[in-house]
Amino acid sequence: MLYFSNMCKLVCLINDSLESTKVLNFFT
Repeated sequence: MLYFSNMCKLVCLINDSLESTKVLNFFT
């Protein structure tokens, strides 16, 4: 269960970074 929640956190982090790069690319 702990492993699963860690994976979710990792996916969330990756998703956040992808979203922020999209926003940066949009503004540049």
